[in-house]
Amino acid sequence: MIILRIAECGGWADRQKGVVSAYVLSVLLDRDFKLDMPRPCDVSVFMLPDQVNWTLAPNETHGKTTKKLFGWTASIAGLMNEAKKLGDFKIPDLDADYVFITWNLEMVNLLQKNSLARRVPWLDLKFSVAEIYNYVLRKLFKPVPDLRAKMIDLQRSRPQNTKLVCAQVRMGLSQHFDDEKQATFNTMDSLLVLWNFLRPYNDSANYRVFFASDNKDVRLETLNGSFDLLCF
Repeated sequence: MIILRIAECGGWADRQKGVVSAYVLSVLLDRDFKLDMPRPCDVSVFMLPDQVNWTLAPNETHGKTTKKLFGWTASIAGLMNEAKKLGDFKIPDLDADYVFITWNLEMVNLLQKNSLARRVPWLDLKFSVAEIYNYVLRKLFKPVPDLRAKMIDLQRSRPQNTKLVCAQVRMGLSQHFDDEKQATFNTMDSLLVLWNFLRPYNDSANYRVFFASDNKDVRLETLNGSFDLLCF
């Protein structure tokens, strides 16, 4: 079993690197894949398993041998070196029933070149790393019904002949996540730069602007800024 455990390891974009890389590793090792991502909110709040059941059951590892690997430690460095050898992964760090990995590393490019990948059609060298990410993320995840309904409504509200312009503002210290320990990334004053950038696209005949933020006040301020928005 390969288990990706992420609690405080970057944002969603960085975490996707860890998710896809860990899943590819599990496929090469012919192991099951599980995901444990409890913070800043449990991943199951917005995503559910699709073709792969990655849910880790309570006490599932009880009575089993376990090992832990952390990003940028000697263990991960050794794993990457093994991948470069284009051979197998018979190293002590992976010799356990359950291997917990904490990383946000992009390793698909290396793992795809491993000789073990030749028996996996979707890891063929003709596919780009981006195509593999697209395949794996769609295989692992589907949005929860509430989120899917919201996204369908958003798409239906946009005429087909318009272009979608997207913006996302991360303020940090979100009121939605009590245990978020990140510093503030932006201020309300810094939003002026974004609003000035978006103004040329405030033309509902040709564009729709999709705006998302981890801060309710930011969303309200933007909605009150005379923009025709699809807000999230």
